[in-house]
Amino acid sequence: MLLDLGGGVQHEGETRRTEVIATTRRQFLWSQDNLPDWLACYSQKLEGANETAEGSDGLVHACSSCLGCSLCIALLGIIQECLLPGLSQVYEVPLVLLATSWGAAVIHVFCTWHMPCAQPKSVILGNLIGAIIALLAGLLPLPDLLNAPKAALVVSVTVAAQELLGAVHPAGAATALLLSDAQHSWHSLGLTMGGSVLIVTVGVLFNNVCIDRFYPQSWWPSTRAAEEPPGAGERGGESDATDIKRPPYCAEKHK
Repeated sequence: MLLDLGGGVQHEGETRRTEVIATTRRQFLWSQDNLPDWLACYSQKLEGANETAEGSDGLVHACSSCLGCSLCIALLGIIQECLLPGLSQVYEVPLVLLATSWGAAVIHVFCTWHMPCAQPKSVILGNLIGAIIALLAGLLPLPDLLNAPKAALVVSVTVAAQELLGAVHPAGAATALLLSDAQHSWHSLGLTMGGSVLIVTVGVLFNNVCIDRFYPQSWWPSTRAAEEPPGAGERGGESDATDIKRPPYCAEKHK
């Protein structure tokens, strides 16, 4: 079956492309047989999924997110100013709790509290994974010339581990990049854990006071549950593949 895209007379090349589009309508990108088909599928993906952008939640939610982020960062700063100077002298290593990665973490917890990356498992485990991998990489006797490849390796391994454990948290990659510096020690691992727990604790206490916020959505969700689309359980546990928006040329093949 041919698709009349222009409503007029089609040339032979246009007709051929229309046939290709029609016959590859339900195929993945990498299942294309030749380069023109691949390019046609890829160009369709570049157009986006045509999803409607969600509007703002309003002034109340914006103020709530602002207050939650301010409260959390302020607590981390107070602890750093009052507690860490003494510990830094005892252990003779620099101890930093007010890290830049916490800025990303609090945005997830207080602005996108309903997303999987903002749940306690992702915040705590995701940051812990990044810290452990970065500190392990710091044990490698690499010259300064290889600092950039080492940082890239640390971030990529962190992301892969987060994916495998179902604890994707962007701030965890920032934590890994920060701690990949040789001057940080294993004492930073405790600070990472403490900062993550503090952010989750403040998020639980604060978000549930706000209007229409329920945090966490799940304390420790399984990987399978996190991958299921909303409402899958209401349909008897079966996920409908048609609910996932894909470009028409690159959708899933019929089995």
